[in-house]
Amino acid sequence: MPCPSRMSAQEESICKYVEEPTQSVITPELGISFDSLGDGYDFYTLYS
Repeated sequence: MPCPSRMSAQEESICKYVEEPTQSVITPELGISFDSLGDGYDFYTLYS
């Protein structure tokens, strides 16, 4: 069940990029979880 107060993996990646703009915006990391299959698909589509 999606948690409305939890940031999505995309939002977390963008926040990390703001703090360290020399890295990639979307970076997959071990342990990332997604609220739905669609969220995971969108994340990895942006990554590719």
